[in-house]
Amino acid sequence: MLSEGYSENKSVIQRWDVTVINDQTPVKPCESQEEAIWINGKHAGHRVYICRDKDCKIHRSGNSSRSGAGGGDAASERETRKKLLVKVNAEKRYRNALFNAVAAAPVTESLASQFATDAALYCIGRMTSIYNKKLAEALGWDVATLGYGVTAKLREKLLTLTLAERLRAAVLASHMNDIAVQEYSMGSKDYRPKGFEQMATYLSVDMKALRSAADNDPKQKAATEPAIAKAAKPEPAKKTPVNNATATAPKAAKKPAPKKGAKSATKKTTKAKK
Repeated sequence: MLSEGYSENKSVIQRWDVTVINDQTPVKPCESQEEAIWINGKHAGHRVYICRDKDCKIHRSGNSSRSGAGGGDAASERETRKKLLVKVNAEKRYRNALFNAVAAAPVTESLASQFATDAALYCIGRMTSIYNKKLAEALGWDVATLGYGVTAKLREKLLTLTLAERLRAAVLASHMNDIAVQEYSMGSKDYRPKGFEQMATYLSVDMKALRSAADNDPKQKAATEPAIAKAAKPEPAKKTPVNNATATAPKAAKKPAPKKGAKSATKKTTKAKK
């Protein structure tokens, strides 16, 4: 796969690392030639041949160009690549220095409110959106304060809360994925909702009572027990009553039809005897 721009995928070849041969059937093939496909840019989806040999006498000569699907001169592209890397490295240095400075700066209590608000905004903003309604209902918020593109509304709502309430919202949001329970995770040692349970200890929530109520939910039992009992004791098959007399009595034999001329013959015999 060949990319016009930066990609973190290690299997993708960057355009500036190869020579793009300008036709799918190269006129001057070499031993390092191979086929690739553009994954982005205006040529996405098109197949081309490339040469990865930096010392290739055919494709890395001073007169060779990287026109066609790749476009541009090899030396020019290398220079552009160098300039880009200079900017990238400078940005990395700046961000690392910024991180270290913020981490080392002294923190006063007056900043607690801002930090709590930012933490809540960050955690809620990165929470899976399918939990927006659940979190809003649990905290008594309007669900319209959550979701994409409503940061201003959410910040406004957070500023009406106490510092502890903002931090609680942030921690809840960061652990919302613990709401989901999968069958395959039930046997794991780490399936417990540790984030919620840790919060429960701070807030003196009776977790044993909640567990007992969940395990012995009468509604759940009423819904499952009859079905289980019915499955365990299937009803016997109903027998159809049989009329023995009808079933065993032989069918009456049909009387044979009288033969033609039998009646006249009998009459004649009778007259003769007289």
